[in-house]
Order: sequence, then structure tokens, then C-alpha cells
Amino acid sequence: MSKYRRTKYQSGFTLVELMIVVAVLGILASLGLRGYQSWIRTTNVDVASYFVERDFFSAASQCYRMNRSYSQCNKTELVTFGLDDKTPWDLDWTVSISGNTFTLNLPTSDSVSAEMLAKRLNSSDVDHISNATNSSSAVTIALAMP
Repeated sequence: MSKYRRTKYQSGFTLVELMIVVAVLGILASLGLRGYQSWIRTTNVDVASYFVERDFFSAASQCYRMNRSYSQCNKTELVTFGLDDKTPWDLDWTVSISGNTFTLNLPTSDSVSAEMLAKRLNSSDVDHISNATNSSSAVTIALAMP
């Protein structure tokens, strides 16, 4: 008789059963990761859109009230009025001023986010956004202030 006898009540999982469970968990994890990445991209675009539509306009208006001109409303000045100095993708944004028109450059992490943000801003009901264009992984927005 073998010393490795199987008993009638032996318990445990076979290697095949464990491999099937691992494969199913891997498939579920890949589906979840794809959904999570899509959710993060959409959330970042929402935050950037809010930044342009509300926060930037508010900071520029405050800067104008303090200086009686938009010419001094550079990035440093706008940040003192509450703007974050980074985009939702943790990248530095830039701004240039010509008269009462600001040109805002928002870099994104990828071209899909840039395309989504430009599309959302161009369809926005906010009056001061005159044009938003995307190029590779950045969006350039022209904001005409009153």
C-alpha cells in the first residue's frame, strides 16, 4: 500500500481549478482597469473644463478689478486670485494676453483627453470662450474677456 493514499474526505482544489479562477480574475481585472482609466480621463476633462469656464474667468475678473487692466494678469497674478498652477494632469499651463483676449494653453496627458476637452469647451454655453483647439496632447483656448 502506498504511503500517499487518498482518503475519502480529502479536501482542496486542483491545479486546473485554481488556474481557471486566476484566469477569470485576470479578465475581470482588465475590464475594471479599462473602465477606471476611462473614468479618470473623463473626470480630469470635467475638472479642466470647470477650470476654464468658471475659475479662470473669476480670477481674470478679480485681477482686472484690482489692476484696472488685463495687461498685468499673467499666470503668477492669476494664481494669487485662486487658480491652481497645474492642470488636472499635474502639468503646467501657460497664458498670454493681447488686449482683452487671453490665450490659455492647457497640456493634457494624451491626445484623447485633449480632443475631449476641446470638444467640450467648443460646445460650452460660456460666452467668453471663443475658440478651443487641440494639438497632440494640449488644448489652446482663446478667451475674450468683457
